[in-house]
Amino acid sequence: MKADLGQIHVSSVAVSQLISWAYQSSCNNVDLVEGLPEWARLERYDFSATLPKGTPSFTADGFFTGKDLPLHKMVRTLLADRLKLAMHMETRIMSAYVLTEAKGGHKLMPFVMGGKEPFLDLARLPPDSTRAYALRSGMLCGAWELRDGSKYCKLANSKSSLQGIADLISGFALQFQPVVDHTGITGEFNFYLEYDPDGLGRPNLAKALEEQAGLHLEKTKAPVDIWVIDHVEKPSDN
Repeated sequence: MKADLGQIHVSSVAVSQLISWAYQSSCNNVDLVEGLPEWARLERYDFSATLPKGTPSFTADGFFTGKDLPLHKMVRTLLADRLKLAMHMETRIMSAYVLTEAKGGHKLMPFVMGGKEPFLDLARLPPDSTRAYALRSGMLCGAWELRDGSKYCKLANSKSSLQGIADLISGFALQFQPVVDHTGITGEFNFYLEYDPDGLGRPNLAKALEEQAGLHLEKTKAPVDIWVIDHVEKPSDN
């Protein structure tokens, strides 16, 4: 996505991706959008639109991470106008990760306006790193492979709800598998986590969540909200 003054441009994107971005389907999981025609997943298109006067400033990172919500509403309107998109939400019981509060209570830092926020310097590699294999600056995430064969991963975000943290874990650490918030914790928090997915040298994801954030992650069957397509048309050439 490219953002110019008063304009939004998206190049070479599948309609399925644009829908999942606009509706923030579990951190952009297109598998949680049901009823998509094959062309919506495979064919790629360019979209451009003029934003209404007075639209707040936004960034592409803010759009992809769900922080620029007014922009999401505008893209939903674009999808309805140009593709005649109509959808509704249903709940399915499916395999998912469930996030709950650990027995000792959570260790999350409440977000305070003007306070210290989590920071990840993506330009600064960890000691003994050989390569970075995944970086997402918009969500302040990074993952590095170390010389001893272990991996060094960081997740960080500020002013995030627990479902926002669940979506962050889903999108970066679990390849978009659904993560559902069952903590019952309300409010906005700064979130920071270090782990090794293989548990070599550092705790794995589940253990790091317990030790560093006071959160418990378990895979089970759980109700998951999905979007169901009622109608969608191919984009025109205009």
